[in-house]
Amino acid sequence: MIEVKRFDIQTIGRVLHEPLPINLKDGRSIVGLHELGAGLSAQWMGDVLHQTYGRHNLSASVDQIQQNFETGRLRPVFIEKEGRPDACAALVFSPHTIEIGRAANATEGSGASLLMRRLIEEWKQDTDEHRPLVAETRMAASFEGIEGGQGSQATLLCPEKVGMIPHAFLPAFHHPGPFGPDRQELFGFLSLEKESHKSVRVGPAFIALPNRPEVNIPLIQSLLHMNGFETQICTEVEFSSNGNVGLSRKFTIPFNLLALDEAGNGFDFEENQSPFDLLPLSTFDPHLSAYTDVLIENGFICAGISAPHDGPLNLLFGRLRKTILAPTEPMRNFPGIPQEMILQVHEQFAQKMS
Repeated sequence: MIEVKRFDIQTIGRVLHEPLPINLKDGRSIVGLHELGAGLSAQWMGDVLHQTYGRHNLSASVDQIQQNFETGRLRPVFIEKEGRPDACAALVFSPHTIEIGRAANATEGSGASLLMRRLIEEWKQDTDEHRPLVAETRMAASFEGIEGGQGSQATLLCPEKVGMIPHAFLPAFHHPGPFGPDRQELFGFLSLEKESHKSVRVGPAFIALPNRPEVNIPLIQSLLHMNGFETQICTEVEFSSNGNVGLSRKFTIPFNLLALDEAGNGFDFEENQSPFDLLPLSTFDPHLSAYTDVLIENGFICAGISAPHDGPLNLLFGRLRKTILAPTEPMRNFPGIPQEMILQVHEQFAQKMS
């Protein structure tokens, strides 16, 4: 379901700054863990997530969601309508980052985007919290016209309104929706650091990359600039497509994370495993350009950089095996990145599936 409800400025101000519970003009209310308790909150979030995504990897069960509430890993907020959840969102706490996510609207519900803005404001106003905020925003258009398919929910987070900055565009996750079919979707990966705790940008002054469409040099250079890296890209006209690289697999959930490894061999993929592979490549590697050529020849596309808080700069290469790729429809005025650059990434992954 695409969120279309609009809130007036007064309502937005109240939701961003007033303590819970908050009664809305339309008869709904905004409530949190304190008002509902961990058990009911877990049931509500599990229900809304299932309505939106069908089978998903966000949480294995209602019991797991409740445990995450009780341990403080998840901080939820809901819009309640007549004793049922209408929308939800949560902050997800990890050792080094805080994610804004678990955002979804119930069937015919709305307001998840406003809940996300409230949680982001909580993060901004917490003077004791110094971890960067991260998000993965869906960029899939409605998935009509496929047998058994339903419209996909549009992204609920507007990065420009909250100051979040993109650093990659990758078809990293799959969502079948409540009625299927399973499909990969393009996501924008974003982050935001507090001015008082910005990470030191660690990247080389220059990197040489082959002048190939799959490198997406204008996109990568824009992402470098937006994220505060002074690294400049020099293009190489000549390149060699001969050779190979060994790869090892670090983990498989929520997708396959790979690494260069001279001793690495090919690996089998289980049927229920993600069709997406991610390989970070250090910009300090003296063989960066040659490795880039070989990766492209093996189906990889360069579509992002590592987030500034992740340490020394990496280029992010993605590969998509044969699957259904949902159509991409970037939001208008996505901060700093023209729509055509994002759509080009989509087309590259769509055409290069193996």
